[in-house]
Amino acid sequence: MRIFVFLVFVIALLTRPAWAEVDDPATRAARADLLFPEAAGWTRVAGLPKAKGLDAGVLDRLAAAAFPDEPRDNDGDTCSSRFRMRTDPGIAAEIRQGDLFGTGRRDMVYADLMICNEGALTIVWRDVDGPNPPVASVFWGRAMRIEKAAAPRLTLVREACCAALDDFYMIRRLADREPEGLDFHRGALRVVHAAVTLEAPAGAKAAAARLTVRKPVTLLPEPDDAPPPPAPADADDELPSPGTYATYPAGTGLDQVMSYVDGRGRAWSLVIGPLARVSDDELALNLGWIRRP
Repeated sequence: MRIFVFLVFVIALLTRPAWAEVDDPATRAARADLLFPEAAGWTRVAGLPKAKGLDAGVLDRLAAAAFPDEPRDNDGDTCSSRFRMRTDPGIAAEIRQGDLFGTGRRDMVYADLMICNEGALTIVWRDVDGPNPPVASVFWGRAMRIEKAAAPRLTLVREACCAALDDFYMIRRLADREPEGLDFHRGALRVVHAAVTLEAPAGAKAAAARLTVRKPVTLLPEPDDAPPPPAPADADDELPSPGTYATYPAGTGLDQVMSYVDGRGRAWSLVIGPLARVSDDELALNLGWIRRP
């Protein structure tokens, strides 16, 4: 069994990727920087200082703004995110502060593990010290960078969970309301659906370019056009799959994010293609490798 892990650690888009654990948030943050270079100057959420003055009253206000429909206290066996946020010191320790909107007032952000479910969660509170309750924006996913603006954008990673092997990288407007269910990506300014098992060889270099394919192409999980190994004969032995890689017709425009020349002198590009559906309930993986002519 060959397991290829796409683990790129890029600082200011250096040309040589490094390798780390796939579930490390710093690795996903580096991938987001690689995929969305336009966000390089935005505020890095993990670099914001930890919030100060989070007494019981402040936490109660933050929790009520983020989860207004949930009970203030746990009700039997039901987990209340509102209750957990105002009583769990581990959650409070992950809240950060800064002037996110450029108003000179204090805003706060939580971008860490989901409170009562699997996955990651981002909450941004505006003007937490004002006379009115703070306004909260809530997203399923981990914010990596936030633009400092009156109507900011943010890069967000909706991490694989529940034994899945695919991540969604998005740029959203902070004012957006995230759609429910399978349409969660709608309204995002950019969406990259990536397999956590995608490979980036050590010699690959960050290289942004716009490409147009001259013939139909199917994205590949690694820079190798050898046929994939046959599926296991026993369905019970089948390994989890990250999904189906997208196929595009001739004339499709693709965004190159990395380039690579293999030992045989063949040129490859890691590209982002348009988001496409495999079926009503499955989105194709639109980040993968193609061989350049």
